[in-house]
Amino acid sequence: MTFKQKIDNYWYYHKWHTICGAAAIAFLITATVQCMQKVEPDLVIGYIGSEYVETDGFAEDMSGVVGDINGDGREYVFCDNVTLPKEVKSEADMQMGQKLIVMFASGETKLFIAQREVLEAYADGLENLSGILPEDKLVDAVEYGGAKIAVSAAQCPGLKKYGLSGDDLYVAILSLWDEKDTEKHDASVRLIQEIVR
Repeated sequence: MTFKQKIDNYWYYHKWHTICGAAAIAFLITATVQCMQKVEPDLVIGYIGSEYVETDGFAEDMSGVVGDINGDGREYVFCDNVTLPKEVKSEADMQMGQKLIVMFASGETKLFIAQREVLEAYADGLENLSGILPEDKLVDAVEYGGAKIAVSAAQCPGLKKYGLSGDDLYVAILSLWDEKDTEKHDASVRLIQEIVR
């Protein structure tokens, strides 16, 4: 049997095995490369508004303020956008509401730029800003149980150039739940202090 006949014979009996094996190897290589290149954010910021706002520039500029918390050699802040319409009209609108719940419940998002009513709904999980920000910046703050938990975006000059300073937007920090998140909490404090300057 010649070499070409051997190849033809192999291909006749093992064509699908070879194709499936090659596809599996390609999938494994692709998945491995993607996992190795994935960048974990040092801090996650949540933007919750009634209209979509581009936040990439804001997140990129704030990366230097936050620093490299996770030690991967990169300074990277991710801003997660949730657009909540005035009234729910579709399945996608409902999914945004569910995403909002997960953002607060998971504890991964540490700083929020959100509508007042959203922050009031999750007020018991937000940090008291009285010792963090100057009192003159907390004039129109959202209060809960005597604590000032959210500063008006109008009091945050650091947000205006990014289009994040609407009248109904406020900035708040998630309370420290777990000691392992102390660095992220401290970075959130630095960040909110930077944007109110």
